[in-house]
Amino acid sequence: MDCRWINGAKIMMCTRLGVQLPCRGVYKTIKWIKRRRWKQFQKEVIAAAWGALVYDTWIASHKRVFNHQNVNV
Repeated sequence: MDCRWINGAKIMMCTRLGVQLPCRGVYKTIKWIKRRRWKQFQKEVIAAAWGALVYDTWIASHKRVFNHQNVNV
């Protein structure tokens, strides 16, 4: 599924954190972050930011589909 909002948010997040995440699924991206040769703290911050982005997107999608609410994200 291609979503312009999540792609734009991902680009902004990566720019702010100074990283470049690959275009992969959620699970593969987390595994990719774990394998990087970064400090543990940096891995945790990037993984948390990625997880929060995915979670917020899921919540917005859930509200729109099941609750018929227009969600501004």
